[in-house]
Amino acid sequence: MPTMFERISSVFTTKEDAPIDLEKSSIGSVSNLSDIITMLQPEGFTSADFDYNKNLRDAYLNNTIAYYCVQLISNLATQPSWELYVNDEMVTSDSEAGQVLPLYRFMNRPNEDQSLRDFIKNYIIHDYLAGETFMYRYPNNNAIVRGNGQVRLLEPNKVTINENKYVVLGKDNKNFSVSKRDADNSRPILHRAHWHPTSDRGTSSVTPAWYAISNFNAGLKWNNSVLNNSARMSLIAVLKSTTLNAGKNSALTNEQMRDLQADLGRFASPKGRGKPFVISGDWDFKELGQTNQDLEFISGMEAMARNIALAFGVDPVLLSLPGDSTYNNKKEATSNLFKLVVLPKLQAMVDDLEGWFRELAPESNFRIKICIDDIPALEAERESKWSRQNDAATILTINERRKMLGYESVEGGDVIEGPAEPVDLAFSVDNELMSKQTAFTKLQKDGVIPKNTTYEKEQELIDKEVYGDNPYGTE
Repeated sequence: MPTMFERISSVFTTKEDAPIDLEKSSIGSVSNLSDIITMLQPEGFTSADFDYNKNLRDAYLNNTIAYYCVQLISNLATQPSWELYVNDEMVTSDSEAGQVLPLYRFMNRPNEDQSLRDFIKNYIIHDYLAGETFMYRYPNNNAIVRGNGQVRLLEPNKVTINENKYVVLGKDNKNFSVSKRDADNSRPILHRAHWHPTSDRGTSSVTPAWYAISNFNAGLKWNNSVLNNSARMSLIAVLKSTTLNAGKNSALTNEQMRDLQADLGRFASPKGRGKPFVISGDWDFKELGQTNQDLEFISGMEAMARNIALAFGVDPVLLSLPGDSTYNNKKEATSNLFKLVVLPKLQAMVDDLEGWFRELAPESNFRIKICIDDIPALEAERESKWSRQNDAATILTINERRKMLGYESVEGGDVIEGPAEPVDLAFSVDNELMSKQTAFTKLQKDGVIPKNTTYEKEQELIDKEVYGDNPYGTE
């Protein structure tokens, strides 16, 4: 089956071993951008055609939108820290880990080549590009239990699943087999795959976005080819009628056609810009009918970019794409991306790890906590949560409110605080002084005491009459 660009290769180049046949050439059917996209569209692609290496190349390395989406989600997934609790007590050292020492060491460093953050990032990338992940306890479970083993991610394209074992292609290009279950019924390899209707290998997020990814890549290549040709489409050279063969087109031999194509090819390259091309004979050069609107790929590329982002759960506002958006700004979109996409993936990963490591310590009561308190994207959520627990102070106990915030219970916290007691702001009043002021005001109102005086002045005169020059009445 010809590739996408082989079907339109004659727009830019022609094969050296055959003359141009305009009737059979795909150029004749190209009239606008929609025709170009139709010609570029991959034919018959289904999920059964899944190829991890092709996805890695076309949808990750060669597609800016898919690459950005995967990087954005995988980077967000590395932001929360993980904590290990055994019997509701946080483990902070090997001595406190006990039977879950393998899990504690995994959370500190899964293997000698990766930190936990690197491990999570690669896990998310495999999950998106392959639709499945393989975690391998190396070299065996016994080493893992002793705390000397490692956990590594296997590349999905190097794993073949048989009935009772996994066949893995190693670094030395030699296959080795790993049983699905050991003698103690534990799993050396943890395989997690997204549901697929016809396969047990999982559904890649790239699969539903494949048409959009292919067309986006094709559009970029097409636009690049147009730019390489001075923003012009290829020309068609037509040999007009001659005096020897009046009224008929003169045909060129294959050798003449190859020489002409070689000459045209040299002047079609960027180095041939501005150079004159002189040939003998009666020639007519016709440019393909393309309008300026046909050369504008922006709207089409934006539509394909939105479809790609949709498959990854990324809102278009995070790609700075115009048009309708679910969220008002990037901050709000990032917060919801974290809640709706990143956290569910992390929680699924944690659940799988807990079940996997519980096979090695079935009697241990442990759990992994994802700490999101310091995530900048969830700042608004934290403020709302604190506000809600404060509002619930009169109906929930202290421990219930602490649980809302993700904190452990405290002794004596099973009580409701209730509303704060009102503070008595009343103060003692000198009733005798108040009565004197009241009497002074009444006498002043009745005209007995002049209105141009004050209670303080009258009291001062009274004090002088009673105590003389000693206002405090002391010896």
